[in-house]
Amino acid sequence: MTISDSHGSNSIAIIGTGPSGVAARWALEELKIDFDIIDADLKEDSPFNRAISPLTKEDIKLKLGSNLPYRQFRSGPTIVYGDTKIKNSFTAGGLSEVWGATLLPYQEKTIQKWKLPWSDFVEAYRVVLSKVPYATFSRNPDSNFEEFGNPTKLKINSCFISSITTPTDNKLIEFGASRLAIQLQKENSPGCYYCNKCLEGCVSSHIWSAAHVLRPPTLQKSKAISGIRVVDIFIKTDQYFLRGTNSAGEKVELGPYMKIFLACGPVETFRILSESKFLPNQTQVLDSNTFFFPLILRKKVVIKNDESIALSQVYCHMNGGKGKAEYHFQVYSQSDVLIKRVARVLPLGKYIPEVVLRKITQQVLICIGYRESCNETQITLTRRENGDVYCEDSYKVSKSKLKRDIQRRIAMRSRELWKAGFIFLGLGIKIGSAGEGIHYGANLRHDLEITNRGEVKAAAGVFVVDASSLQSISAGPITLTIMANSFQIVRNACK
Repeated sequence: MTISDSHGSNSIAIIGTGPSGVAARWALEELKIDFDIIDADLKEDSPFNRAISPLTKEDIKLKLGSNLPYRQFRSGPTIVYGDTKIKNSFTAGGLSEVWGATLLPYQEKTIQKWKLPWSDFVEAYRVVLSKVPYATFSRNPDSNFEEFGNPTKLKINSCFISSITTPTDNKLIEFGASRLAIQLQKENSPGCYYCNKCLEGCVSSHIWSAAHVLRPPTLQKSKAISGIRVVDIFIKTDQYFLRGTNSAGEKVELGPYMKIFLACGPVETFRILSESKFLPNQTQVLDSNTFFFPLILRKKVVIKNDESIALSQVYCHMNGGKGKAEYHFQVYSQSDVLIKRVARVLPLGKYIPEVVLRKITQQVLICIGYRESCNETQITLTRRENGDVYCEDSYKVSKSKLKRDIQRRIAMRSRELWKAGFIFLGLGIKIGSAGEGIHYGANLRHDLEITNRGEVKAAAGVFVVDASSLQSISAGPITLTIMANSFQIVRNACK
């Protein structure tokens, strides 16, 4: 039996309340166009989201989105992850499950390759950042860490004073500490709470999480519809309808709609479009391959726990040049969580006294890096006849080759690393699994399956606004560009 849901009464639907869904909502509210926004409304059961905070009762979920739950919806098709670590939010929304998304823009040259106006993205970046409380530290405002607003300046951990204050004349490498989506404990303003536990998530909920409840849309006729997972889209009398399932397993039908904006993330969006016969049953997702390695501080720095700062990382961007892939890595200073992770990862870590680990991690810094995606690093998504989607590692290059390439590239910049206060030994590089960095997408082929403006070729009026619609995946964080891209797609489609 199918339940017709009378909630679906507006002509536009947004499916998903993650970063792209939130940005789509902002664009429609700016244009004063009513919409339905549909959310599977899954809850993550973890200590992270059970944290007691003055903010947990605030109606701010759709101000930014909630924490990504990455849990299976218990009704309808499932996602089988296979040999990947790719994750899927099932439209429950969010910025990050870890420390709150780093809000860095793509570089101008990247957007220009997409044959889209850079001015559209600059404007969209500014709109997004005007709505997101954030803080930043950038040594060079005209750099890859360019500021599109007026953020609060953060005090930087003492480990990184050298790297962000030392000028460099090499345009192929740059250091900075950039914006995070964070909020003061009792104020709706940029800042950070000095607990030094950001590596395990903001335990005080000063970064938005799934503990925050849904804020109703501001437009009078707009509606938030929760608890429904969309299965497919179908056409009837030249209008679009949605078939879905609720948490009880009952079939639900929503519509009619003239325009639909898919903001579910690459896996779920692909599944819906494929189930709707708008796409083939297989796609290739580009993955920004993740790697890990240590750096040594050249000068001894004493870290006092009472001076710990939540922004305990510094960023390094390495331009590719002459066809080489770009790299971006984040360097983390000592924290309690970092010490616990080192103890777990090291073969004999559990036998090393904590006082010794603290001495080591004062001088040895952990780096998490990302390599610009290309055709060599892909994940295959396949929808089977029963509707389930299988994610499989389809890298065309071995991890050993990736490791050698990364070692060479970082070694080439060892002089600049030295000037910034770091020593690279060329050892200890570990390559992450496919999808581990959660920087993936760009799976829809432009001019074949999707237009530059995000419209699905086989279904005029259906638009994709999540990472699927990006034309490439940068070496750096992708959240801000996903939101900016969503905003500009929706505004151009509806103005």
